Amino acid sequence: MYADPAHIRNERVNCSFSQTEKRALDAIAELNGCQPSAFMRRLFREYVERTGHELNSSAPVSAMPGTH
Repeated sequence: MYADPAHIRNERVNCSFSQTEKRALDAIAELNGCQPSAFMRRLFREYVERTGHELNSSAPVSAMPGTH
């Protein structure tokens, strides 16, 4: 299905939200016509592009703002 096996999405990340955050996520995803997980993935990729981080970078995660 994928020409490049590196594009297969088989790595999962769990993220917990409050009820209010989850309702907002569901509403925004619905407005954008996608599943909440697809919306979060797109949001993450846009953040990476905007901040200039590289997805295949060797920079440690602690170099990203808001991480510890």
